[in-house]
Amino acid sequence: MTNQRRQNVDDWHDRLISAAQARHTSAVRNNNRNQNSWKDAVSHLERSRAKIYVPKTGQHAGMVLGIPAAINATIVQTLSKIVLGQEPILLPEHEGRASHDIMDERVVRKRNYRDSSFAILAALWLEYRGPGQNPQPTTAVQKRASRYTDHEMNYDYRTRKHGAWKAKDDLKRKGLINEEGGGYAAMKFYSLTIEGAKACFHLFNEIYHPSKGPYELIQPRHGTVEQDGSFYPLSEALLTHRVHREPSSSTERPRAYPIQQTGEALKTLRDAQKNKEVRKP
Repeated sequence: MTNQRRQNVDDWHDRLISAAQARHTSAVRNNNRNQNSWKDAVSHLERSRAKIYVPKTGQHAGMVLGIPAAINATIVQTLSKIVLGQEPILLPEHEGRASHDIMDERVVRKRNYRDSSFAILAALWLEYRGPGQNPQPTTAVQKRASRYTDHEMNYDYRTRKHGAWKAKDDLKRKGLINEEGGGYAAMKFYSLTIEGAKACFHLFNEIYHPSKGPYELIQPRHGTVEQDGSFYPLSEALLTHRVHREPSSSTERPRAYPIQQTGEALKTLRDAQKNKEVRKP
């Protein structure tokens, strides 16, 4: 079954993120005036929790609903055309760029095992539930990231060296993570963007995976993610046999699929019934 068939065809949320990201990349390369509008569109789409769809009946039949109101009106028109099939998700000049550009970035290409950026990406990858979803507070990200690096997390006033947490600034500039929250003293929250999810898939499945060397398995705890950043909740992934979840530690027992558990229980009952019939005089 292809990824397109597995997608929820009624919800355009993830596909519009890919479309907006590709157009933003193109706008930056061509130095177009609308590059900031596309960048804002990507940010608003990733933070939105609303389903983007076209009702088939009712007073809003045929209209595109769910696109964040904060997005520039001209950008909304383009996104609506994409949903209605009047414009492709990726234009010819975008093909092959959206999914590969991020792999060419130094922040991904030059990533070292257990360095500062590696640790922050690992911490957010563990809690990934979709682009911009399940944002984590600073303290939680720092605590989790400290497991995946040998560097101090915060600024050291004695040596005057920046801690590993400083690497988040580069990840933000490259569009790999979102930062939400108030001013200097307010709590901030962090999550992966769609490009961040693609980068993490590449790092933790194709480079720093236990099958490639002496590396620790790092995978999302709440489901499975595909190469394009698509997220599937754990229950759905198990029921459709799309993932075999590895234990997160040596003390955790692997979980059997619900379908397998049911099948094993029925087999046990049938065996018991056969044994009972054999023992009859």
